[in-house]
Amino acid sequence: MVTNRFIVSAIVLNRLAFSAALLLFAVAAFGEITGEHPVSTPVNAPVTAALEPAVASDGDGFLAVWCDQRDHGAIYATRIARGGTILDPRGILLANTISHVAVAWTGDRYLVAWNGINVIMAQEIAADGRFLTQDRVIVHGAQITSAPHPIASNGRVTVLMTSSGYSVLDREANVIEQGRFGESAYITGSGQFVLPAAGSTRLLDSSGHYVTSVARTWRQVIACHGNGCITAFPFGTKAGVATYDPAGLAAGPAMNLPIATRTLDIVPTTDGYLLVTDSVAQRLDDNGHPVGTPTALPAADSYVQAASNGRDVAVLRWSFESFTALVISPTAVTKPEPVTTSANAQRDVAIAASGTNYLTVWTEKDGAYAGRLSLDGLPLDGRGVFLGQSSAKPSVVFDGTSYLVVLQQRSISDPEERVLRIEPATGAVMSISTIDGTDLRIGANGSTRVAVWVDTLGAVETAFLTPTGALASIPVFLAVQPSGQPLTTFANLSLAWNGTIWLATWEEQAHYQPVGAPPPLFPGIPPAIAIRGVRLSAALTPLDTHPITVALAPAGNIRSSRAASDGRDFLVAWTTDRVRVRRVLSSGALDEEMPFFTGSVQDLVWDGVAYDLAFATARWRFSPGDMDVAQLRSSGQPFQTLVISPNSGGDRTASLLTTSNGHILAAYTRAADELLYAGVARAFVAAPHPIRERPVSKENP
Repeated sequence: MVTNRFIVSAIVLNRLAFSAALLLFAVAAFGEITGEHPVSTPVNAPVTAALEPAVASDGDGFLAVWCDQRDHGAIYATRIARGGTILDPRGILLANTISHVAVAWTGDRYLVAWNGINVIMAQEIAADGRFLTQDRVIVHGAQITSAPHPIASNGRVTVLMTSSGYSVLDREANVIEQGRFGESAYITGSGQFVLPAAGSTRLLDSSGHYVTSVARTWRQVIACHGNGCITAFPFGTKAGVATYDPAGLAAGPAMNLPIATRTLDIVPTTDGYLLVTDSVAQRLDDNGHPVGTPTALPAADSYVQAASNGRDVAVLRWSFESFTALVISPTAVTKPEPVTTSANAQRDVAIAASGTNYLTVWTEKDGAYAGRLSLDGLPLDGRGVFLGQSSAKPSVVFDGTSYLVVLQQRSISDPEERVLRIEPATGAVMSISTIDGTDLRIGANGSTRVAVWVDTLGAVETAFLTPTGALASIPVFLAVQPSGQPLTTFANLSLAWNGTIWLATWEEQAHYQPVGAPPPLFPGIPPAIAIRGVRLSAALTPLDTHPITVALAPAGNIRSSRAASDGRDFLVAWTTDRVRVRRVLSSGALDEEMPFFTGSVQDLVWDGVAYDLAFATARWRFSPGDMDVAQLRSSGQPFQTLVISPNSGGDRTASLLTTSNGHILAAYTRAADELLYAGVARAFVAAPHPIRERPVSKENP
């Protein structure tokens, strides 16, 4: 059986152990750039988009965990010293996922939990931040919910609240008992567990066994020490508190405190309790009465969550604009500090070469950037030059004189493509042209510049461009929307030159579900039912009276198609349930379609000897996997695999470039776990390396 990677797993696991001899081979074979080079310098800034963080204490310091949006969403943790110092300012990356989180000190380690796919995952972390175990599934068929304080531990057992009730975990985080009902979990002074929820509140003993329950709703926060408990809650526009009887699972009379707040938390201390709001902290005695005057906190319109080590209280504060932490001691309040900082995330990188340097273009959260690299891979433009507010993947070509960068403006009401002409020597934008439409692709053959795009009426057009990227000829129509099918559109155009003629291809997308067809494999991506193309003369005269049908997929699963030429014929690659290729002869005839392996097409180029097909083993665009290059003969038959990144398992997107010496470079993004980047996706350039020279089968896996 053929694996998805062409190579056995043992080879992949040795990526980081490339020998010096192999590296020297890469230097000689692939030109000046050796090893991996970032395309720009990082810009570090506080992370502000944190989702429902949680915090716990080991009796001295604290561990904060959260899901943030510094990139595509991931679970991070950081240690906070009792003096308020953030000990892991870049964060400790736990998982590349978006999820609710929970954390508790279980007696000798922290247990951090988050949601997987219909399971709950967990990681055990020492007080010094070391991972004590691999992340693993601890609860099947359930999820952590958004209720406050979903986990509590008495050092003997831990109770984790889930979408199906609660799970009792032993010291090794194995499930030993489960039950229904409950939303939050709190520890009493005797080590029992109070599980308040809507409709029913339960009491478990110190071993996690069921004791009693009452049909009473209680969703407010609770803190306990000694033989008593206090509950806190918003009381109109003020903060309210009441005593709470854990044996009877009932609150006493509410007391209205003169503290205006919309968010609060309460934790036990050695001498009572500390009530924390977004503006003040108030110490309370065992009966919930204020002790002393409130302590003003630095102003912040934010939510709060707190944890106590007995003496000090760490407070997480988060909003849409900030994510900070402070520590309240009996005598002082530390200055709020950003919980974590991160490098800027990069996506969808592309690359071109001028002969004197390279230009890479990519997107970030605020738009598109460009940065030049020297021939040996040194970034020449620092963090990069801002090009415009475009979130779509940019493209770039070198026309013999200048770089032409295409930025797609995804405005439904006024779609247009911007073509930026960039000077290779300085990186300056010399001119900006616009073309009405979408999905613009530019090809250059050394003497002319040709564009294909979808116009505002939905037709595929082509024309010559001036050196500035403006239209230089009357557009030629290549395809119009099929009659009677208003929900059919064209997208994902590609353009290839064989030295004599051009081949333009596009995907025909059906914005409807065909009767009887299964759901699309790629939800959220408009399903394409066909790939079609037209050959064009050097004068852009269509050579086909009707578009060539390269591929059909009634289920609507086609995506990420690319076209390239070996100097005589053409090859088209695309993704369905697997990677597929088909050769289009210069005569317009078609060879048989060839299915290969599970994965997603990233790019396709001809290097003078072989086709180089970049593909990702992960099927979803933002799902980290491995990024490799399959080398194909002119016939489309694969014969060798190259590895792009020396890091395994975190690659996302890739673009290829044929260099002047007839080999290739790859520009790609991967999850950068290095301390400098703090786990975000960053763009790099490297020369792909052979894994090992071995014939590659095209049989279906």
